[in-house]
Amino acid sequence: MATPSININATRLNRTLAELGRMGETSGHGLRARGRVDALWPIRRVGSEGKICAENTEREYAISLMRQAGLETRIDPAGNIIGRKPGSNPNLPAIALGSHTDTVPNGGKYDGALGVLGAIEVAQTLAENSRTLRHPLEVIVFTNEEGTRFHRWLLGSRAMAGLLEPEDYTAVDDEGVSLERRLVDIGGDLSRIDRARRHRGELAAYFELHIEQGPTLHQTGTPLGAVTGITGRYVFRVEVQGKANHAGTTPMASRHDALAAASHIVLATQRLASEAEICRVATVGNIKAIPNAVNVVPGEM
Repeated sequence: MATPSININATRLNRTLAELGRMGETSGHGLRARGRVDALWPIRRVGSEGKICAENTEREYAISLMRQAGLETRIDPAGNIIGRKPGSNPNLPAIALGSHTDTVPNGGKYDGALGVLGAIEVAQTLAENSRTLRHPLEVIVFTNEEGTRFHRWLLGSRAMAGLLEPEDYTAVDDEGVSLERRLVDIGGDLSRIDRARRHRGELAAYFELHIEQGPTLHQTGTPLGAVTGITGRYVFRVEVQGKANHAGTTPMASRHDALAAASHIVLATQRLASEAEICRVATVGNIKAIPNAVNVVPGEM
C-alpha cells in the first residue's frame, strides 16, 4: 500500500523567508552581503543606537527553526550548522538537505535561504505528520558559501568535502580580521577544521532547492527545473603593466596605457563564452586603474 503524500506549509515557509530576509534588508537595494556580517559573525548592529542584538542573527534564527522541527543541532569546526533527525534504520547513511544563508552584496532574499528554510520546512512537516524516514535526515547551513567576506568561497562545503586549500587557512577579511578569529565567533575552530570533512558512506544523497539566478525558467514559463550540470568556477587575477604619464601632454603614439590594454582582455573574455564557446559564461567583475586619475594615463591595472 502506497504511503499517503503530505504537503508542506507554504504559508509558513513564505513567512520564514520574509523574516530571514528582513535581517539583511537594505533600503531599496536588496539585501546587504549577509556573508560579510552574519555568515561569519554571530552578532550584528541594528537600529540607530547601534545596539548589539545577537538574537536576531540569521544563524541563530536557522538554529531555532531547526530545534522547533525536532532536529538535534551542532556546529562543526568549519562553522557549518547541522541539524539531524535519526532514521528508523540507524545503519543507513543520512539524506542531507540544505544551502547557505550568506548572500552577495544587494542580493535577493531567496538566494541560498530558500534551500535552508525549505529543508527545515521538510523536517517540520515530517515531524508534524509523525513521519520518520528510514535514513537519518540532516539539514545543513554551509558557512561563507558566497565568499563575500573573505573572498574564499564555498568555505563550509569545501571543508565538508575535504577540499580546502592552503590559502583558506591564512584568509583575512577586509577589516584585517583572520578567518581563524571569525570562526571562533560562530563556534568553529580553524585548528580542527579538517574534522569537518564527511567521509564516504556518511551521506546517501544531498538535495538543494535553489532559485534560478538566470532568466531561463521564467522566460520559458517552466515552473521547476532539475539540474543536470553546474558551472565550474575559476577566478584569475590579472596584472597589466603600462607606464603612467600626463594625459594632456603625452602623444597617443608614445603611450603605454594599461587600461586600454586591459580593455582587450575584457573583450576577449567575453568572446570566450559567446563566440569561441570555450566556456559557458565569463565575467570581468572587478577592475582597478592605477593611479586612477582623470588626467593620468593608467600605468597599472
